[in-house]
Parts: sequence; structure tokens; C-alpha cells
Amino acid sequence: MSRTVLIVDDEPSIRSLVALILRNAGHGVLEAVNGEDALGMLRDNRVSLIITDYCMPGMNGFQFIRRLRKIPEYKTVPVILISGSSELILKEFIDEDISEFLMKPFIPKRLLDVVDSLMNTEDLQAFERKEVLYGKEQTSRII
Repeated sequence: MSRTVLIVDDEPSIRSLVALILRNAGHGVLEAVNGEDALGMLRDNRVSLIITDYCMPGMNGFQFIRRLRKIPEYKTVPVILISGSSELILKEFIDEDISEFLMKPFIPKRLLDVVDSLMNTEDLQAFERKEVLYGKEQTSRII
């Protein structure tokens, strides 16, 4: 099942690379240049996963995630944080609601493995929460 991923990064080359990797794997992709742009896109679009850079002008990745989590539909959406600066991130990572952290440069296969794993985890959680999927309510857990 194809799902849409939102990529939030101020570097066009990184956004384009991540988008190409995900599209080639069959995922739908939306691209935002910063946190404000991403929040605006989320008003009109539903995404299954978000990949965001840490270091962006205006609002960094953590600030974006904090604002994202205030939107009821996005309280539990998986978020992958990417950055080229690990020591700054690791101090805040534990306290934030982030699903995964990837260091730049990353290996495309690793990115896809993480995305696929989080998408599958989201499916399982949705069934456990008895959300409406595929047009009917599911009340049993997939094993």
C-alpha cells in the first residue's frame, strides 16, 4: 500500500535525494522547505510519516515536531529526524517524540528500511487502536 511521506529540509539537494529514493520505492512524497511550510501543507494533506532535518532556518526540527504534536491528527505519526550534527541532537533526542534518527550522509537502503519499519509499526498500532481502515473498523490485532 502506497503511503505519503512529508520531507522537510531546507537543502534542495537533500530533499530531492530523499524524494527520489522514496518515489522509486513506491511511496507518495510531499516536500516542504521548512517547518512553517510543512505545517501549512499538513492543513490540506494527510501523511503517514514525516522526515525532517534538524537544522533549518526559522524553526529547527525539534521546534517543528513540538508544533506538529499539537495537531490532533499528528500526535502519533512517525517522525524521522535527519542531521549532520549528532552531538547536538543526542542531548535533546531522548526528550523528544522522535521515532528514529539518521545521520547525514545516510545510506539509501537504511532510509528505506527505517521508513518501511515505521510504516508497518503504524499499521499494527492502528489495528490495536481499532481505527477505521480500509472502510471498516478492525477490532482484532494483526499477528
